[in-house]
Order: sequence, then structure tokens, then C-alpha cells
Amino acid sequence: MEDVSGKRYITTRLHRTVTIREENATAALEVMSRFAVDPKWLIYLPPTMSPCETSKEPDYLEHPAEAFAYYRHQGIPQVICEEKHMGSRAVVIVCRDEQAVRTRFGIVEPGIGICYTRTGRRFFDDATMEDALLRRIKGALDATAFWDTHNTGWVCLDCELMPWSAKAQELIRQQYAATGAAAQAALGETIGVLEQARSHGVAVDELLAHASAQRTMVDAYRDAYRRYCWPVNSVDDLKLAPFHILATEGAVHTDKDHRWHMTALRDLCRRSAASFSPLRIKSWTSPIRERGRGGRMVDGPD
Repeated sequence: MEDVSGKRYITTRLHRTVTIREENATAALEVMSRFAVDPKWLIYLPPTMSPCETSKEPDYLEHPAEAFAYYRHQGIPQVICEEKHMGSRAVVIVCRDEQAVRTRFGIVEPGIGICYTRTGRRFFDDATMEDALLRRIKGALDATAFWDTHNTGWVCLDCELMPWSAKAQELIRQQYAATGAAAQAALGETIGVLEQARSHGVAVDELLAHASAQRTMVDAYRDAYRRYCWPVNSVDDLKLAPFHILATEGAVHTDKDHRWHMTALRDLCRRSAASFSPLRIKSWTSPIRERGRGGRMVDGPD
């Protein structure tokens, strides 16, 4: 309580001092105390991902060219391009056994770990489902000799957990699906009327082509989120895509590049293909002195 209550000042290394007012700290503490998991588990909460600049390309909100240009301008000659699954962010802590849970985290309740959301809440309402997933992950860690390789009794992984619908069902139904259904219905009626008008000799070819192109885009929009939506009846229906080894005993692995993380996790995913979904990555290399859009993409490990 002494660490988080009252007016606080946080001195940052790269920016100005951040002031947290007492009323804001109180409100945040209220939310965390009501909904968050045991704070002994909360060794990490992920930040919001920073988008690239608004694209200057016509008809694009974001475009890879601006992202690559940013890194090139910063003098970074190589970046890793990683497949982004449309799942829900999940932080997963798995321990080698319950003794490691008690020793490292001071947790005395049964279990070998936890899966929580980016806001620090339990990912699963069903404790049985969570335990089944954690034990599958532990089985893969055991099989790949992860504990001995990293000299650790626990690991914290940054992951995407699918299907998206397992956690975001209401968001999909009220926002994404509703928008897609409304657009499809409206464009269907519009195209029908335009085709009827054309059959009577009205010059509507340009309007019809525009509406048809919009319907094609709406179909692609609906297909995009449907790829990540399916029923979940058991742990067999879940897919976990780990993309970063956040920490093990005595190490946070910030000295490793992302290719190291992906290579280490690839073996884990292959060992338990039923529950894991490996990410595809590519390496993009460009001469940092050149300011154009030149560069080359090189295949990387799944």
C-alpha cells in the first residue's frame, strides 16, 4: 500500500517525471483490488502496442513503408516481421511443480501457475480449463528439457490465446459482426436495385462497380475475424501462440534478440502442436544509409 497509495512521482529515464494524483491512484487500486489476480502473480503487465505513423499512402490508415522508414531513420538495419494472431493477450506463468510456486511466488493454493489478461485479471472463469492448459504447457516444457536448459523452476510467457471469441465474444457480436452484417445486408439491397436499374437501361455501371467492390471488401472483413472465432468446449479447442520468454529464474532475457525467443519457443510449439500455434516470422534487412524503400525479406523460423 505504501508503494502505490497517495500522490506519487515516477522519474523516467527517457522522458519527464510522471505525476500520479492521489485520486487516480485510489481509483486504480480499487479496480485492481476488486478484479486482479493475487498480486504475487503480477510480475508483468504488458504495455499498449505503439502504432506506426498514419500512412501517406492513399486508402491506407497504416502501411509497412512507414514502419520500416521509422526503423531505418533510427539506424536499425534489421527488424523481425512477426505474424500477428487475432487472439487475446495472455500472460502465462508456469512452474515446474507446486514447490516452485510456493518458493518463488509465495502462493500456497494448489496449482502450477496462472493465465491472466493484459489488465491483470484471470483469463479463465473455469479453473479446470486453466489448469488443463497450464499442465499441457508444462508437459511441453518437460519434454523439451526447458527447466534444465534455462536453470529455472518457472517461466513467464507473453502469448496470444485463441480463439478470439473465447474472451471477446461480446465485442465481436456487438461491434465486428454487427458492422459486417449491416454492411452486407445494405450492399446486397443496393446491388440488387442497381442491377434492376441497369436492366432498364439506366447508366449505373460505375455505381454498380463501386458497390460490388465494397461488398468484396466486406466479405474479406468478415472472413478476417471469422478465422479466429470457433466454439470452445474443452482445452482441445484452445490455441496458444507464445512469442516472448519474459522471465525465468534470475533472468529477464532482454539481452536476447527476438529471433532467439522465437527459436526457443518453436521447439516448445512443435512438441505440443495440439495446443500451440507457432508464429511465422521473417527478417527484413535494409542498408541504413539508404532512405528509400529498398530492402529484402528473408525467411525465418516458424
